[in-house]
Amino acid sequence: MLILLGITIVVLELAGIGSLIGWDTFARTETMNIPVQDFSLGPFQFSVDAPAQIFWQFFSGGENFIPIWSYYSFLAIAAFCFITLATVISHLRGFWYFVGASLLIAALVSLNLELLFLFNTESKEGLILALILYVPATYIFNRIKSNVPFIKRWVFFLSVTIIFALIIYQFSEVKNPFLYLATSSFYMMMILSVIFTLMVAHEILIAIIRLLTANAEGNSSSALRHFLIFCFVYLAILLMAWLKESNLVTWELIYINLFVLLLVSAFLGIWGFAQREVQYSYLMSFEPVGAYFYVSMMLAALTTLTHLMFTGNDPGKEVFRDFVVNGHLAFGIIFLLYVMANFIGPLGNNLPVFKILFKPTSMPYFTFRLVGIITFLGFILPAGKSVSVFQTRSAYYNGLGDMYLYDNQPLFALRYYQDGASYGFNNHKSNYSLGKFYANEGAHARAIPYFQRAISKWPTPQSYIDLANAYIETSRLFDAVFILKEGVDKFPDNYEILNNLGLTFNEVNIIDSAYIFMDRAHELRDEQTASASNITGLLIKNDIRVNADSVIERYVDRTDPISRNNAFVLKNMQHEAWNTEGSSYDSALSFVQSSVVFNETLNYLYRQDSFPSSELHRHTLYPFNSRYRDILEFSEALNLKKDHQVNNAFRLINAMGNRSEEKDYFEIGGKWALEENAPFVAVQYFSWSVDRNNPNARFNLAVAFSENHQIQNAVPLWQELANDKEDQGSVVASTMLEIYQSSRDAVIAENDSRKYLFLRYNTDLQDTTNYVKIASTINDTDLKARAYLYASQYLLEKDRTASAIAMFAHISGLQISDTALYEEIVWHDLELLAASKNIRGLADRINDGIEFDQHHLLEKQYYTALIKAASGDSSALPIFEWVAQSNPFKEDAVVTAASYISASDRFLAYDLLVNAIEINPNSVRLLKAYILQCAETQLDSYASLSLEELREIIPKSEFDEFYAEYLNRVAEVKEREENFIE
Repeated sequence: MLILLGITIVVLELAGIGSLIGWDTFARTETMNIPVQDFSLGPFQFSVDAPAQIFWQFFSGGENFIPIWSYYSFLAIAAFCFITLATVISHLRGFWYFVGASLLIAALVSLNLELLFLFNTESKEGLILALILYVPATYIFNRIKSNVPFIKRWVFFLSVTIIFALIIYQFSEVKNPFLYLATSSFYMMMILSVIFTLMVAHEILIAIIRLLTANAEGNSSSALRHFLIFCFVYLAILLMAWLKESNLVTWELIYINLFVLLLVSAFLGIWGFAQREVQYSYLMSFEPVGAYFYVSMMLAALTTLTHLMFTGNDPGKEVFRDFVVNGHLAFGIIFLLYVMANFIGPLGNNLPVFKILFKPTSMPYFTFRLVGIITFLGFILPAGKSVSVFQTRSAYYNGLGDMYLYDNQPLFALRYYQDGASYGFNNHKSNYSLGKFYANEGAHARAIPYFQRAISKWPTPQSYIDLANAYIETSRLFDAVFILKEGVDKFPDNYEILNNLGLTFNEVNIIDSAYIFMDRAHELRDEQTASASNITGLLIKNDIRVNADSVIERYVDRTDPISRNNAFVLKNMQHEAWNTEGSSYDSALSFVQSSVVFNETLNYLYRQDSFPSSELHRHTLYPFNSRYRDILEFSEALNLKKDHQVNNAFRLINAMGNRSEEKDYFEIGGKWALEENAPFVAVQYFSWSVDRNNPNARFNLAVAFSENHQIQNAVPLWQELANDKEDQGSVVASTMLEIYQSSRDAVIAENDSRKYLFLRYNTDLQDTTNYVKIASTINDTDLKARAYLYASQYLLEKDRTASAIAMFAHISGLQISDTALYEEIVWHDLELLAASKNIRGLADRINDGIEFDQHHLLEKQYYTALIKAASGDSSALPIFEWVAQSNPFKEDAVVTAASYISASDRFLAYDLLVNAIEINPNSVRLLKAYILQCAETQLDSYASLSLEELREIIPKSEFDEFYAEYLNRVAEVKEREENFIE
């Protein structure tokens, strides 16, 4: 037992207080808007951002560590020591028995038994009962039954103690009576400990004499010489330790460990105490009483020290340190004088002095003890060193604080920790506990001074980190940096400090230092994921372009959710696929898991394969996940659009916009509509976005008005934006106003960019002659081609296919240097061929080497269906059905597909057109096709309503021409019905 305690003390001393406190890991999030889609529209650049969560992992010191088992173990061993010492007292001879009995009574009084509220009272009944149980028994054994052997007496006192414990258990009114007893027994155990420390203070010198003179043969002075050398070296080592403990020197030397010194002295004392039996034989014999006495005193001291270490109660440890260094130094000096006074001659003659060491001739052993105590007091009392008394009280109050904190009485705990801080100057235990209390309450400013005191004498990594965290919470970021750097100097290999220092450097935008310390932490403990995931977050936040695969290979733990999340964000930021094994979570998601699912879903935007929606639906439809529904469905909507399911994507984003109060999904719908060249739809979405007070909505709406040629609505809005000088769009707004204020004649003298903007936003394409006249004056061939391309696309959208083809012909012969523009021209050429039903020309152009990428999958399917249909291949039907349902903004594809399907199922064709118009309601081509399909299905009332809508958006001549076509279709259908033709 004693050896185990000794090993425990050494291990805990080497590990330090911080090893017992532990760590709490926290994660905070930072929202990064990752651009997942971007496009240009005329002079404007748009992007659709996804709000990805980055997780930063940081550490905080663990809560006040209360090893309750240590308190109960401490109480059990204290009870053992009390029983043994009571048995020893019953053996004391003569007057010394009464001294011992008095000390026994004092020990019982020190337990404060009235705090147990025995028998529902706080009076002295408990103390009286204890006195009755123990004191008379010691007298009986000492005076009446003196022949009862030691073991039987010990068993009797053990039985009495068990009975007393049962009474306490049964009749105490407090919640944890034995925890109260454990804290109350501290004073008794501490007094026994310091007495034992002084008892063994000279044991090392005794061992030196035994070692030097055990084989002495006389006729040599080597024993004396060696003894003096050993003594001076030993005392010099103790003096250096004393100077350091007294804060008189701060030399960076290796000092003797005082607790190891105590352990060595304690174990050597077993033989030393037996050897000096002659000095206490008037009290007791060594066997068995003296042996049990020594063992119980040693057990009390080592148990108390071990308990103080396990509870991190550093004021009590300081008392031990003071008594060890001062006691060993004082008694060492006086013991040297004792040996010189009594045995210098025998030592000089190399005689076996150890045999007569406690049979002095000149200086009595009692005198040595008395002078040693006086010297010890001379060391410990001057210069305020009576602080040991206060440190003992501080340790006691810390124990009370632990007890009340465990008992869930935090206000009482707070009071006793404050008392502990008052009596134990700058001790770690009290101040760290108080700092944690206020930090947990959110009073970080009040926590700071306590954490500052906690690191002043016995710093721990936890106290450095919690002080830095308190600085951060009070916006003192650079103070946090400085204190963590101090912590790194003190604990250079502490993973948690290195990680938090890296995070703090990130907060103050010192990115290189942030990476250095995070990477140092990762190198120390690469199995820990916190620093590694933080490095990934650092790269994301600062948009540092690196090889993402290399980062993932080095830092990412694929099994850790936070690491996976940040890795997906990094890949998404770089628009790269991460083809890793998919996450598999239960239906109910945590916040971290929902973020992983969201970012993993986003990553499908950059993969070749389509997004598997079934797993996501399992999460979004689960009631517990309602708080994550919008963000998960947003990732689904993005993937639907990427997979050409544009109709479903718009329906989902529209539902989210109507439902969500946190994010304006209407803005995203408006941007998507602009990307699909549907400015009228964009106007609707951005108008709703304005109602949501989106700060970007007015600018977006102005663009949509301009793109939709609603000049009367666009100009006032651009004027409003131009007048708002704080708005980032004010410069653009001023430019747009200048474009609208220009005339055809004046713009001829402007630069090419102004001409292009004028053509796009301030020219009526009903008359293409003036448009071509101005476009022909543009010198930049790329810009000229872009002007013709825009006009051709606009005319085709308005169902003026012939005019669109004529406008497109102007591009022929122009030298195009912009690769993206050239590809756009190629795809529009195919679109015109399909719209004019030039199937042979379409097939020939495709065979010339057109390659369809993932982005043009719908076009590939549509053109394939056209070619198949032209050759009478019936397999075109399912392809047309897919095309008609996919993208309502690919109007020619939807109309052609519906026309083909109508031949076999006119009602399915009608449903497909309704489905498209619901998303793209202002499309001229869709409206015409829908009206004609109403005629096919004889839904005249619906046709009438749509005809009125069409009348508002196309010229009268064009409407009259179409209306005649509609009437002809109605007549044909009526005739078929009359003749039973379907």
